[in-house]
Amino acid sequence: YNIPNFITLLRILSIPFLIFSITKEFWLPALIILIFAAFSDWLDGELARRLKQATRTGAILDHTADALLVVSCLAALSFYSTVLPLLPLLVAVTFVHYLLLGRSGKALPASRLGKFNGVAYYLLVLATLVAEVFMEFPKSLLMSFNLLLIATTGLLFIRNIRTGRVSGG
Repeated sequence: YNIPNFITLLRILSIPFLIFSITKEFWLPALIILIFAAFSDWLDGELARRLKQATRTGAILDHTADALLVVSCLAALSFYSTVLPLLPLLVAVTFVHYLLLGRSGKALPASRLGKFNGVAYYLLVLATLVAEVFMEFPKSLLMSFNLLLIATTGLLFIRNIRTGRVSGG
C-alpha cells in the first residue's frame, strides 16, 4: 500500500455517502463530497507521479474508483430526469470492457476522446449538483450534454471493441 492508493480508497469509501446525499436530495453535501472526490482523483495521480509510487494496481484501482463514482452518481441522478438511464449503463459496460482487457494482459492505452469523456462525466454530475444547489439549470442543456456523452461513449466502445483499445474514461 502507498499514499496515492490510500487516497483512492478514500474516494471509493465516499461513494455511499455521495449516493445517499443524492437520493435524499441533500444537494449541498452531495456537491461537497463530489468536489472532495474530484480533488482526490487529481491528488492521488499527482502524488503517485511525484513520489514515484505509480503502479499498475494503483492505475486500475484509480480507474475503478472513477468508474464506481461516475456510474453510481449518473445512475442516482437518472431518477431525477437529469441523466438519461442509458448513460450510466454505457459507462459501466465500457468500464467492464476495460477490466477485461486489463486482465488479458493487453496494454491499456487511453484515447483523447476517452479522457475527454472521463472529465465530461464528472462535469455532468457537477453541473447537475450545482444546478440543484444554486440555480435552475436549463434541462435542455443537461439533456444535450447527456446525448453528446451517450454518443461519444458508444462510439468509443464500438471502436475499442474493434481495435482492442480502452476508452480511458
